[in-house]
Amino acid sequence: LLHQAISREDPKAAIAFNMEQDTKSLLEVDNPGREDYTSGHPKKLTDGPPFLPTNLDMVTSIEHTANGYIRHPSGGSSKVSLGHIFMPVSGTAWNKINSPVGWKDSTAQQWMSRVLAAGGAWTWNV
Repeated sequence: LLHQAISREDPKAAIAFNMEQDTKSLLEVDNPGREDYTSGHPKKLTDGPPFLPTNLDMVTSIEHTANGYIRHPSGGSSKVSLGHIFMPVSGTAWNKINSPVGWKDSTAQQWMSRVLAAGGAWTWNV
């Protein structure tokens, strides 16, 4: 119903749903035909900083595609979503402008560059 309501109001709207519940590292098409890009949420910050190796799996998920699009196992051209990562800048909280940066060295730049070079998308939460 949500997809229908959004599409009715704005047929060109890009849509993603966070159905992952912070349980997966590999990006997947959770809503075939209903999402334009993956929600790309990392593991919970209570489990550790955003540069955890388990979050790197999201980067490699996109790198293993032909063009940045993740395919649903059942196939079909309508069952693809742009590989997208939604990553916090902070290592301790979401939506906190004055929180300490949660990345070390050049890891953030390397990961984001890899995603973009593979045709995926990256959004920072500040």
